[in-house]
Amino acid sequence: MPKLLENITERAIDEARQEMLSDGYRAMTIRRVAKELGIAAGTLYNYFPSKDYLAACVMLEDWQAQIRAFEEEPGKDDASAVIRRLFEMVSDFTSRYRRSWVQYEEHDHSDNMRSQYHKVLVEQLGNYIRAAAPGHEDWLAPFLAEMVLRFSSDGHTRYEDIEKAVNVLLEKA
Repeated sequence: MPKLLENITERAIDEARQEMLSDGYRAMTIRRVAKELGIAAGTLYNYFPSKDYLAACVMLEDWQAQIRAFEEEPGKDDASAVIRRLFEMVSDFTSRYRRSWVQYEEHDHSDNMRSQYHKVLVEQLGNYIRAAAPGHEDWLAPFLAEMVLRFSSDGHTRYEDIEKAVNVLLEKA
C-alpha cells in the first residue's frame, strides 16, 4: 500500500491551479506538479490517475468556492437578479479558465468533460432559478439555466445582451 503524504491532494491541486492559470492546461503535467511538490510522479498518480482528473479537481474546487460565495451573498433577490448573479458567476469562472479550456479542446477532449458536467450544471443553476421564481412553468428554469451557461461562457456576451429576453420569459411563463 502506498504511503499517504500529508496534504498532498490540496498541495497538488493548488500547484496545478497555479500552473493552469499561468501557463494553461497544456503546460500543466503530473510530472511537473510532482516535481514542484518534491515527490515522484508515480506517487502523485496514486492520488490523481490522470492529468484530466487533476484538472477537473482544480476546476471543481474553484466552482464549489464560487457556489459558496453565491449562496453567502445576503438578500432575497428576485428571479432576474438571481439570473444576473448566476450569469456573472459563470462568466467569471469560465474567463478564469478560458485558456486552459481552449488548450483542452485542442487535444480533442471537447465532448468528454463538457458533456459529463453540462447536465449537472444546468440542473444546479436551474435549482437556483427555480427557487427564485417559484410557480413558473417546469421548463423555464432549465431553459434559463441553459441560456446562462451558453451566453456567459462564450467570452463576449454581456448579461445586458440577454436581459430583455430573460425578463420577457419570466413575465410570460
